[in-house]
Amino acid sequence: MSFLIIDEWLWADLNGENSPRAQGQSLNFIFAVFRKCDRIVIVKGSKFEKKAWSFTKHEDVRRREISKYFTRNFLYNSLKTHYLDSSSLPSVPSNLAGMTNYDDHYLIQACLVIEDAVVVTTDKSLRAALLECGKSCEHRDEFVQNYISRYGQ
Repeated sequence: MSFLIIDEWLWADLNGENSPRAQGQSLNFIFAVFRKCDRIVIVKGSKFEKKAWSFTKHEDVRRREISKYFTRNFLYNSLKTHYLDSSSLPSVPSNLAGMTNYDDHYLIQACLVIEDAVVVTTDKSLRAALLECGKSCEHRDEFVQNYISRYGQ
């Protein structure tokens, strides 16, 4: 089992903001994560969690179905989601804080708590900072494509 710390790109993809292709690919990705024994790490109160709950308010058929799937299979499923309380997270080391956007610090904090987690992001500075300190961090495009190839339908 692996722990996946996913940046907010997932919500932009599933919302259709990045392209219909990215939406379909990210949907296949969450299907694959559900089928595999991996867990998504969510920091309570984070931008990721807020966007997840905001996504549930969509009323069009496609996004509503995606929302129902994610809510049922991840947000309410303790076997597929590992929640972290933001108040119990360690401070971001100053060297990492200076290299990254403040809005991404919760991702770094989660990575510090779950040391064997993989951070999946599109943010170049976050990725560079995490790799520099020996943390596992993958770019969304390569990771999602490889993950679906290995664990998808």
